Amino acid sequence: NSYRGENVRVAVIDTGCYTSHEDFNGTNIKTISKNMVTSTTGLAAVNDTNSHGTTSAATIAAAVNGVGGTGIAPNVELIILKCVDSNNAFNNTAINNALQYCIDNDVDVINMSIQGYNVSSNFSATYFEDFGKYTVNTTSMGIMTPTMFSTKINACYEKGITIVAAAGNYNTNIPSYP
Repeated sequence: NSYRGENVRVAVIDTGCYTSHEDFNGTNIKTISKNMVTSTTGLAAVNDTNSHGTTSAATIAAAVNGVGGTGIAPNVELIILKCVDSNNAFNNTAINNALQYCIDNDVDVINMSIQGYNVSSNFSATYFEDFGKYTVNTTSMGIMTPTMFSTKINACYEKGITIVAAAGNYNTNIPSYP
C-alpha cells in the first residue's frame, strides 16, 4: 500500500491530457510532454481534444487530493505523448516516433490505450456499435497492421520498458493492434 509510483516515468501515448484538470493540478505531468504530430513540447501542446487520454492518465496517476478519483500510482512522473491530428485521428508515424521518444528518454512504462484494425478498404463499420459521441469508424479506429509498430515495440521491450496496450473495445473477431 505504500508504493505510489515514486521515481517511475510513465508515458501515455494517446489523445493528450487536460493537464490543468483538478486531479492532476500540474504536479506530476512533466513539461517535457510532447505533441508527436506537430513536434511541439510543453503542457499546452498536449491539450486533450478527445478526453480519452485524460481518462487513461487519470486511471494511472490522478492525485490523492480529496476530489475526483485516485490513480493506481499517483506519484509517477507522467509524460504525455499526444499522437492525434486535428481531427482526433491517430497518426501512425507519430506513434512510432512516440515509442522512439520513450526509448531515448528513459521511460519505465508505456500506456498505449489505442487500437486499430488491419482491414480492407471495403471494411464496414457496421460490425461495431456506436458508443454515443465516439462514433466508431475506420477513421477514428485507424488502420494498423501487426508489423506497423513491431520494430519500435520490440526495441522498447529490449530496453526493459513495460508496455500496456489496449486489448480491444469492440465485439468483433477482427484482431486489433498493437
